[in-house]
Amino acid sequence: TVGRVLQSLILVELLLSGAVFGAAPLSETAALAALYKDTNGPNWYLNDNWLKGDPCDDNWFGVQCDDGGDHIQQLDLLFNNLNGRIPSELGQ
Repeated sequence: TVGRVLQSLILVELLLSGAVFGAAPLSETAALAALYKDTNGPNWYLNDNWLKGDPCDDNWFGVQCDDGGDHIQQLDLLFNNLNGRIPSELGQ
């Protein structure tokens, strides 16, 4: 489907940008990329650094990581104009 193709393209972009070499696991980064895509990320009020590098190392807006920067712990995107569905990847 078109959604899966877009998601695959986002993953390729993340791999090429060096996200795979960052601190957060690729599965967590991919789940955030799916959230961005499925909730109209380009039109969020604040989307600083999203889809650029590693969510922990590059301080994606609203993403909080553990003290070591090894895992995503929390998202704070309340009142940020997210529209769409929460992707299943966030529950995995």
